[in-house]
Amino acid sequence: MNDRKESIKAALIQAFPIAISIAATGLSYGVLATQANLSLLEILGMSLLIFSGSVQFITVAMLSAGGSLLSILITTVLFNLRNILYGVALSKGLAPAKKWRWLLYGGISDEPYVLSSARFKKVGPDPLFFGVVIGTFYIALNSSVLIGALIGNQVDPQKWGLDLAFTVTFAALLMPNLPA
Repeated sequence: MNDRKESIKAALIQAFPIAISIAATGLSYGVLATQANLSLLEILGMSLLIFSGSVQFITVAMLSAGGSLLSILITTVLFNLRNILYGVALSKGLAPAKKWRWLLYGGISDEPYVLSSARFKKVGPDPLFFGVVIGTFYIALNSSVLIGALIGNQVDPQKWGLDLAFTVTFAALLMPNLPA
């Protein structure tokens, strides 16, 4: 039980700063998607079903430019092929989850990969850590998408710096790995 508490605590502590930048990304997506005339149902549906900020931004940009659904699908699949490699790299760390493993694989993206691969190297397999990380990010993303969608037509993304949200997320991922 103590290991479980430690996994949860470590996941929350490590995920929280990145969750803030993910929330900024979600807010930005909600605003931009509203301004691209997507409905609240479309915005939230995409966010709840597709756990990928890059896919959300690509889809909004391509829809705004008149892209077809087939071109959007091909582009987003190609853009996110790296997640297959992440899944392979994380497979030993997620193996103890057995029946939950396939659900956890749905949460693989850049941020959970970085945090979890470092954790797995340090303490060994820890699917609970990974699950808490993706849960934290999923809640941060989707709650901020809802807020962004609700205020979308009242906000200028560039004035508020929301156009930098993606960049800030990746900078937050790099910070712990920089030499002192």
